Amino acid sequence: MPQEEAHAETSDLSVFEGCTTVEGDIIVSHHPNADLQQLSCLEHLTGSLVIWASPALTSLDGLEALQKVDGDLSLGYYQSFLDDNARLARIDALSNLRVVGGSLFLNLFAVRSLEGLHGVTALGHLQAARSSRNSTSWSSCTCGTR
Repeated sequence: MPQEEAHAETSDLSVFEGCTTVEGDIIVSHHPNADLQQLSCLEHLTGSLVIWASPALTSLDGLEALQKVDGDLSLGYYQSFLDDNARLARIDALSNLRVVGGSLFLNLFAVRSLEGLHGVTALGHLQAARSSRNSTSWSSCTCGTR
């Protein structure tokens, strides 16, 4: 079972190709592609996964194998009013995700459906933002699913 340690912000995900477990955080920023296929083997992340400032990203395709994130899962920069993943419309690739040990933060600028999160059975905290060019509304709840 290949492992890789990660802590840096990156747009080059090739270092994670073939890894099923990554120890540390993966911060994807300024990702030039429309998907995350280089993470297609990732099943478990011991840290947090943050995906932000990647306007080319239209889906989370490539994360279909992901089952557990021990830290936070953040789609968009936490409490950001920016449309940093403005074209991210689909999150259904997360359909195998079962556990988010920390917070799940969603900036839902273009996301039309939460399909893909139906399998999450353990979650620390949920915070979602629905932003438009003119305003942002926030919802936050603590979920007792741990």
